[in-house]
Amino acid sequence: MQAFLQEYFLATIKHINKMHLNIVFLLKKYLLLIVIVCVGLFLRTYRISDFMVFIGDQGWFYISARDFLTEGAVPLVGITSSHTWLHQGPLWTYVLAIALFVFNFNPIGGAYLSILLDLMVIFVLYKLARELFSKNVGLIAACIYAISPLAVIHARMPYHTSPIPLLVSLFLLALYRLKKGNVYYFPVVIFLLSLLYNFELATFILVFVLVFFVGHDLIARKSWVSKLLEKEIVLLSIIAFIVPMIPILIYDFNNGFKQTVIFLFWILYSVLKPLFFHSPETFLSGLNSMVHFIYEYNKRFIFLPNGFVALTISLYSIFYIFFKMYKDLREKKSTPYIFISFCFLVPLVGLFVNKTPSEAYLPMLFPMLTIMVGVGIDKLLSVNKLSVIVSILFVLFILANSNSLPSKKYLMSEPYGYGVPFSERLRVVEIIVTAADNKKYQLIGMGEGSKFESFTMNYQYLLWWKSRNEPVKEMVDTTYYIEEKNGTILLSE
Repeated sequence: MQAFLQEYFLATIKHINKMHLNIVFLLKKYLLLIVIVCVGLFLRTYRISDFMVFIGDQGWFYISARDFLTEGAVPLVGITSSHTWLHQGPLWTYVLAIALFVFNFNPIGGAYLSILLDLMVIFVLYKLARELFSKNVGLIAACIYAISPLAVIHARMPYHTSPIPLLVSLFLLALYRLKKGNVYYFPVVIFLLSLLYNFELATFILVFVLVFFVGHDLIARKSWVSKLLEKEIVLLSIIAFIVPMIPILIYDFNNGFKQTVIFLFWILYSVLKPLFFHSPETFLSGLNSMVHFIYEYNKRFIFLPNGFVALTISLYSIFYIFFKMYKDLREKKSTPYIFISFCFLVPLVGLFVNKTPSEAYLPMLFPMLTIMVGVGIDKLLSVNKLSVIVSILFVLFILANSNSLPSKKYLMSEPYGYGVPFSERLRVVEIIVTAADNKKYQLIGMGEGSKFESFTMNYQYLLWWKSRNEPVKEMVDTTYYIEEKNGTILLSE
């Protein structure tokens, strides 16, 4: 017995030592990536309770998730889109409900959820860029995304667009592996496209990316394309599409198939409309507004301190990638440059065709642009005469970009348009709670944006969370009026 125990003890010690060595090896291997993630975590969580974005549309989802948990009201669709006959999918409500349950309905719980999803993007981008190009490009891309001001803002904003960068990154990774010949990634691609449609309708445009590459490789007679018709792949793909779509399909059966059949016809109309129904003047006007929109948000994504520097970095990287793509197309090669170029071009062209300058559409471009800039910077670092200068400039770029958001209070004031700080909203809510004293009251929005039903829903949720006494819709003796103006809240009775 003693010999057995001694042998067991020695085997256990040996196993622990082996595990320790493996952990040390992994830490050394991914040390720089871990540091990058830690920087990203700090930027995303710093003073989150003060400067979290919490607009009315977010309140819609919070109330929907609350009702799901407290009343069992299962939503089949999400909030209406810019075209009010169309809705976003309900999946964000389900995911948000988990965070609210864990954090006892504290609204900051939603921010921790969206931050966690965004930190995962850093890992996936590293993996994707490394698989496409190299480890160095992976690390540079991970670093760029970790400190990107716009990516950080979106991570701190629990909204239905929050999962999009992660899902698009996974979509690109699965699609690239599919193109390499592993047909079992086709159901994964379909599943991710189905999820993306649920979180943001505009991501449907990525279907055209899949169609392009499948069509191209079909014409090129790549063997993997014919395997897509195998029964197992077809069955898995159908299941992968239907499962995330079940709530929407149930909704559509009772509402004239607006979310599916009519949506597809509307997409076709949107594609053809610019060709037949726009005058040159209207087209140029829309194009001009989109150019200004892209310039501003490229600055926020790449380098907030200076728009010209941001534009220079982006244009250099894009032109370099397109030049490599052009060379590879002429030589009839299938390369990562062609892959990332078309994955970027298709949604970008879609944004310009749609001519709707909405920030909600931009997260699907984050992964592609990040990798393209990573490739561009890596190319400069590989030039011996420039490597030292570029390295110093890149370090300064990291420091300046990392400091830009905390120093500007996470862009919570005009003219940036991210609304009132969360702490200010809470202050006003506490005033209303004290004044109402558990009596019934109405809450009415005033001023710009108040025409939308969701304008006061963020306050409605916060009032319920703080006092379980939320505003009522019927006429009562007490009414509070809220107006947001110049980054402040005007409250009157």
